[in-house]
Amino acid sequence: MIQKRVPIVFNHHLAGASHALGFECAEIAREAKPGTFVMMREARPRGYLLSRPFSIGSVDDDTVGIYYDTVGTATRAFAELDQGDELDVFGPLGTSFTLETWARVNILVAGGIGIAPFPFLAVELAKHRPQARTVVLAGFRSAELAVLEDLFGEIDVEYKLATDDGSRGYHGVVTELLEREVGDAAACADEAGGFAQATRSVAVYACGPEPMLKRVAAIAAERDVSCELSLEQRMACGVGACLVCACATRAPDGGTEYKMVCKDGPIFNARDVVFE
Repeated sequence: MIQKRVPIVFNHHLAGASHALGFECAEIAREAKPGTFVMMREARPRGYLLSRPFSIGSVDDDTVGIYYDTVGTATRAFAELDQGDELDVFGPLGTSFTLETWARVNILVAGGIGIAPFPFLAVELAKHRPQARTVVLAGFRSAELAVLEDLFGEIDVEYKLATDDGSRGYHGVVTELLEREVGDAAACADEAGGFAQATRSVAVYACGPEPMLKRVAAIAAERDVSCELSLEQRMACGVGACLVCACATRAPDGGTEYKMVCKDGPIFNARDVVFE
């Protein structure tokens, strides 16, 4: 883990409340993996004290990129920062997504700013499994809030949009798109190698609001496909000391045990997460 004061390389508005920010830190860039995160605050915080967690969304040489929504005092302050301003960051922290080498189809399911870790994941999947198909299913309330479509196009990854109001793309929630996509992918694999091959051909990755993750986990269980979730929780320390980010998981004996999203996660197998 690296703790360092770093300069901002870029910080710009995307759409709605969403922004993209990049900072220079060669050490974090070298150690970062898809799904890991950093704790971050201004070098001179204005109106808040604790660092905030952000998924690592991209790595470009020595520049680490994150995507964030302005939802509180800290993120509104971040949005006012300019190139050359400084941040205090430490990371990379947490667990990373599993890059499944057997998957023929990788499905990345995002709800709103839950899309943040997926540019980095898509790039790494392309490196490790170039013959596999990767598709991003992005859900937003309306088309004017959708972000990163052009970026995924540059990565040569499919991007399918779902909007709650039907203003663009599929009219409905993104988990409905997931049901279609998993069904189509499994059907193609089933034709090629039978049902067992079909269930081993699809890998699902998801990040977004808890109700969306709960439904994604249920779909994955129904279809018997691999699924990893990036959980979102409030955090104070980022290293498991404050116990703020505890989440319920299934214990080996069938009971429930609590794990820290910052330390044991944020990436969890969907079968292990206990939703209310």
